[in-house]
Amino acid sequence: MTKPRDTSQDAYSKGKPSRLAFPAYLTSSSFWVSGISLENLFVSWVFLGVLKESADVFGQNRALISTMPLLVLLVGGIVADRVESKRFLILITLIAACTPLVLIGAIANLATWHVTTFAVTMAILNAFVDPSRQAVINKVSRTDIQRSIAIVYIVPSLLSMIAMSVMAPLESLGLSWVLMTVSVLFIVSAGSLLGIPSVWPVDSPRLNLTRGVLAAWKIRLIREVIGLNCVSALFNAGGYVVVVPLIATGVYGGDAALLALVGIFFLIGSTGSNFLLLIFMPIRRPGRLVVVLQLTRAVFLVLLLFHPPQWIFLLLVGCWGLNMGVTSTLMRSTVQEFAPEQHRAQILSVMLFGFMLASPISSLVLGEFVHRTNPLMGLVPGIVLSVALFGWGLKVSEFWNYTSASAEQSQSWLKRLTS
Repeated sequence: MTKPRDTSQDAYSKGKPSRLAFPAYLTSSSFWVSGISLENLFVSWVFLGVLKESADVFGQNRALISTMPLLVLLVGGIVADRVESKRFLILITLIAACTPLVLIGAIANLATWHVTTFAVTMAILNAFVDPSRQAVINKVSRTDIQRSIAIVYIVPSLLSMIAMSVMAPLESLGLSWVLMTVSVLFIVSAGSLLGIPSVWPVDSPRLNLTRGVLAAWKIRLIREVIGLNCVSALFNAGGYVVVVPLIATGVYGGDAALLALVGIFFLIGSTGSNFLLLIFMPIRRPGRLVVVLQLTRAVFLVLLLFHPPQWIFLLLVGCWGLNMGVTSTLMRSTVQEFAPEQHRAQILSVMLFGFMLASPISSLVLGEFVHRTNPLMGLVPGIVLSVALFGWGLKVSEFWNYTSASAEQSQSWLKRLTS
């Protein structure tokens, strides 16, 4: 059985931070995630609804958009472990706020390369800053890391739903309005960061690209969770990003409004799952829940294969979101909880690297697969992989028996209410 590390809870071991630090961080993350969500929806709609690109071209461009950030993600983890995080986050967020405004100048003669360049730039900025943003949670949180990460997932998701719900009315006014809204969201995110404390690195090690990889590889539990996260993303997260928009537009004849509805239902599921997790957190054996949910995901995908009515399609997308919300939160909290502090940002960047590495592979494979068959058949690889991951997790993985450190330190809200 894998035992919890004593170094997993900085807020407990080094004194709790200011009460205003976590709300400020949460506000910034919420507006940042909302901006990224609206930008992703904008890019999908312009490719499929405005430029009318085919499935293979859409998949190829999505693969390119997903590949380029890999070049900077591990560097972002190194930078996060070496610089003062507050100023770094503010700087990158302000750069991101300027990027949509540049694309507005090309709206009148919009071409595929304009949209791809914009999306690649945003993806690179997000990848560069994400390890630092994630590592800061341990410094501003006043509760256990499982619940902190659940809250950081819930609140941004709620705001993202609001942001995506305005896509259709904004698009009717003009694409420039969508881009200006994305820019405003990032500006608010940058301003909110002024409320968090300065976060200095534990040490200033010599630049070394392999430290995070080696640190992640040496710890079996972290190695397993990162691997599970990466493989699961191949045709499950990849299926949502590539196949679901193609199903919405190609099978159900949807427009920007349906794409927004799909995103909203997915977020309702993923956010609802984290509300449920908050009631039962801290989860004593998170690995067992993650492994079992690999199998339930296959059930949802099989039901989608039968081309149900649109309202059932949306409900199943919501169930898919609920499933992925639980698994992603618990895998991320496990790595964040178990990783040594001096390597935490780099290990998180390795986890993000694995997740993002799966995206261009799945985009190319699924885009071409759908082009040769049909959008619904793009769900089949995810079904097969989900069943295989369940078998591996049940019979082989150490994650199945892992006991969370958070469960050793505090009780769930449900236990407090019933005790």
